[in-house]
Amino acid sequence: ASEPAVSETVRATLDALADAGHAVETVSVPLHDDGFAIYNAIVLEAVAALVRDEGVGYYRGGAYDADFAAAFAEARRTRAQEFPAAMRLTLALGRYLATEYRASYHASGQSLRGDLRAQYDDALADVDVLAMPTTPQTAHERRDDLDLEDRIQRSLDMFQNTAPFNLTGHPAVSVPCGSADGLPVGLSFVGDQFADATVLRAARAVETLG
Repeated sequence: ASEPAVSETVRATLDALADAGHAVETVSVPLHDDGFAIYNAIVLEAVAALVRDEGVGYYRGGAYDADFAAAFAEARRTRAQEFPAAMRLTLALGRYLATEYRASYHASGQSLRGDLRAQYDDALADVDVLAMPTTPQTAHERRDDLDLEDRIQRSLDMFQNTAPFNLTGHPAVSVPCGSADGLPVGLSFVGDQFADATVLRAARAVETLG
């Protein structure tokens, strides 16, 4: 769910598109609400494994950068405390899930990835693009008095409408569509696999309004 002011700004832009002759309708993708959780189930363990493997990983074809791996290994062992708090949490939680639950969460997330992709594909069979707020809220006010938990929460609470498409491979673009309480709001368009041009045309339609 988005902040009311963000939702209203996005809806106003969609109404303007409808007034300009574009067909706008409501569609349902039930698994979208779980998309960020599926993303986390996959990415937490994957990132932890990649960092553990000196940033180069395994099982990938092509050239590997041995100098980068050596530099990363040195930095990880001597300067890990300089990683951002959210990154340190990701690494700790990813290793915990992999060790204590034997990668079962990662496996479940990977299995659900196909279901998530299929639901987006089903919705896109009837429309050219999906539209939604890019982030569910406007930019956070900068504050220096936040505790660690609040800082981490702020760094993770804007991805609900963007992270799922990193899993499914659907092209997406964000275009400014107005403001809420004086702060910019983004409208995101998501299209079929490889339909990048369609997504860009939708963004262009917003840019040419009024």
